[in-house]
Amino acid sequence: MQRHGESFSVMRYIITLFFSHLLVLTSGFAVVDVYVETLNFASPYYKFYSDSNKTIEYDFFGGTDTLNVNQSYRFFRENTATGHPFFISDDQVNASSLNSGKGPSSDISLTGNGSYTSGIGANQELTLSFNSGFDVGSDKLYYYCTAHPSMVGQFAVVPESATYALLVGGLALVVAIGRRRRKSRQGFLA
Repeated sequence: MQRHGESFSVMRYIITLFFSHLLVLTSGFAVVDVYVETLNFASPYYKFYSDSNKTIEYDFFGGTDTLNVNQSYRFFRENTATGHPFFISDDQVNASSLNSGKGPSSDISLTGNGSYTSGIGANQELTLSFNSGFDVGSDKLYYYCTAHPSMVGQFAVVPESATYALLVGGLALVVAIGRRRRKSRQGFLA
């Protein structure tokens, strides 16, 4: 009997842990700070870091890091930035030809300094949030220099965080184990 009590305690702990993480995940994410450094005319044109000291570099171009549609991002230009104003858009026309663009669509929200024609420069910031209309399957998110239309790149965007997916998978596993044990006990008692 002691063994079943221990199993129940472990399952209760896992379920409590799952729901506490789920609450953190769904109660609103903190804004992720991203520091932007210019690389001039060399692709990918900009580098992105987690801090102003440039100790941890983000790889948002299909590498190990992605932008999550459930998250907001605050992009800071370094205080020594003297050119190549930075901006973000989901409008490909805008990103490749600034004169014919219409700016970002309503699928994303951009707040802070700059605009789709002037970008952000030294000591300025821009916050990106994804709205419900952004579809990671068909929509693209571009970053670009507002002064040089050839300086265009694309971010990798994902629909949900890996942590959330792991938590959901973990809960499904706990439920399956609980059901299997319950059925085996019922068969044992019959």
